[in-house]
Amino acid sequence: MRKILDGVRILDFTDALAGPFCTKYLTDCGCEVISIEKPGGKMNRAIPFFFKGHGIEYIFNHCGKKSIVIDLKNNGAHELIMKLAKACDVIIENFRPGVMKGFGLDYQTFKVVNPSIIMCSISGWGQSGAKSELMAADVSVQALSGMLDLTGEPDGPPILVGFPVTDFLAGLNAFGAICAALYNRAVTGKGEYIDISMLDCAI
Repeated sequence: MRKILDGVRILDFTDALAGPFCTKYLTDCGCEVISIEKPGGKMNRAIPFFFKGHGIEYIFNHCGKKSIVIDLKNNGAHELIMKLAKACDVIIENFRPGVMKGFGLDYQTFKVVNPSIIMCSISGWGQSGAKSELMAADVSVQALSGMLDLTGEPDGPPILVGFPVTDFLAGLNAFGAICAALYNRAVTGKGEYIDISMLDCAI
């Protein structure tokens, strides 16, 4: 049976939760997702709990995706990735801002080989601003957004929401933005760059 996004190919540089959660939804909608893994595999392959030796979080977020191991620090990696990007519709990553550019894999570079490419970056604090280069985790985003203060008893201490809600919010917002960008490209022929901040999504 045909799915709504059949024929769309995604090049996926994401790890941890927000990015893989987004590309899981894209996979469910019919996208061909090519997941780039570092040597040794993605970090959530090793996060407990396990089922038959495999991390449950990895199984949940990566089922249906294709996977290839590429060492981005290898001299031949750039040429290979550019070949893949030329044949893809969307690139998604969730490194700290500046990391992809450091590898020569920023939006402007991808546009040279694929002018209609859509690229989405997910980060804790966005691609610009005072905190942009800092690492982020769900707990720090919950804290800065005020979410911790809203959770728990009125006169009690801040309490962490019981699941990584800001990762899920960022992943869902990225999914929606990518779908909107794909529709816009179908109408105008133009790709675009999408900047998803976990903090923005939480607020």
